[in-house]
Amino acid sequence: NAILKLAKAITNITKKPMPVQIVEDVKVFIEGMATAQIMPVRKFLKSINNPHFTDLVINRFPPDKRKAFHAMTRNTVSPNILSGGNKSNVIPSSASVTLDCRLLPGQTNDDILAELRTRIGDGSIELTVINSGKPSRMSADTPLFRLICSTIEQDFSKAIALPYMTVGFTDACYYQNLGITVYGFSPCYFPPNIAFSDLFHGHNERISTSGFEWGMDIFYRVVKQFVIEE
Repeated sequence: NAILKLAKAITNITKKPMPVQIVEDVKVFIEGMATAQIMPVRKFLKSINNPHFTDLVINRFPPDKRKAFHAMTRNTVSPNILSGGNKSNVIPSSASVTLDCRLLPGQTNDDILAELRTRIGDGSIELTVINSGKPSRMSADTPLFRLICSTIEQDFSKAIALPYMTVGFTDACYYQNLGITVYGFSPCYFPPNIAFSDLFHGHNERISTSGFEWGMDIFYRVVKQFVIEE
């Protein structure tokens, strides 16, 4: 039964997380975030950059933060579409699953395919890449990024603006292909009691009007100053 064979393959792929890999972009973010904390929190956070302790630290985070850090520290795979069989009284001879694979910067299709084949452990199951794209990377050593940092610090003197690796899909790759530097800069202020990652693309997704207005002011000032300087 092809469906049973496929079910076993999916279980083998997803029963444990992918191996931890700390890429330079994430390492810089973790170091910067930890530096702003007091001891022993600083040392605790810096341990994320040690693959031996990454999951030990992340698993202590609140659930809304845990998911993002988990995705930043390894390739991720999610089985999202299943297909197999067309009659209830016929054993299917074929079945398929579409996997959503999110790769870290520096990782290739060959890397994730090798990992999947090892986990599946069944050479009769065929793997095919349907669609792929390289992760985008933008340097933080630019006049624009420095302006973003200084503008935010004008409002929050103790705030530190850090480069961050977005784990979702964006249009940045298309701009990068044109040689354009692009940052996912969408400033918005959230009170400490609001877990935005739980609301993002979720039920009752929302932001506060005051947080939105603050973000628009920051955005306007950055664009205005950047245009003047250029």
